[in-house]
Amino acid sequence: ESWSQTSYTISRAEDLGPDPLKGGIYLPPDSSDLTSERARSDHDRRHRFVAAAEGPIPWGGLRISGVLNLASGAPFNVTTGQDDNLDGIKSDRLSGMGRNTGENTDLDAVNALRTEEGLEPASKLDEPSFAQLDLRLWKPFGWGARKGGGQIFLQVFNVLDRDNYAVIEGR
Repeated sequence: ESWSQTSYTISRAEDLGPDPLKGGIYLPPDSSDLTSERARSDHDRRHRFVAAAEGPIPWGGLRISGVLNLASGAPFNVTTGQDDNLDGIKSDRLSGMGRNTGENTDLDAVNALRTEEGLEPASKLDEPSFAQLDLRLWKPFGWGARKGGGQIFLQVFNVLDRDNYAVIEGR
């Protein structure tokens, strides 16, 4: 017996600031106007595709199962890496730059700062996508009159050996 299933999700998640348990300490540029901080959530991935399947393979009663998880890129803040407003936090954005602009960040502003710092200009910013394949090879077995049983298995996570970044540090 075999089975498979797939799902596709398109979504949008917005919030007024990052999750303090995920992204560290963060203070908005203007604490009296949090509405200007409304933007894509740190974990907003517009497109997600998941496929899962299980079935027998022709050798010795073995079975294989797997899960493929693909997702579009998550946004990130582009920061100066300095404490420009002297609040003690080095997560300041360029003046006028919104939160979590990610690959839609104004490169003119970014490249002006990069030139000041003696760095090469950036031609584009990418929101890294997510891709992970997990596989399990297993053999069920039974014992005794009580119909007991179990399985011996080998699991491999991230078979693609791909770096999948969580929160991007946008300095």
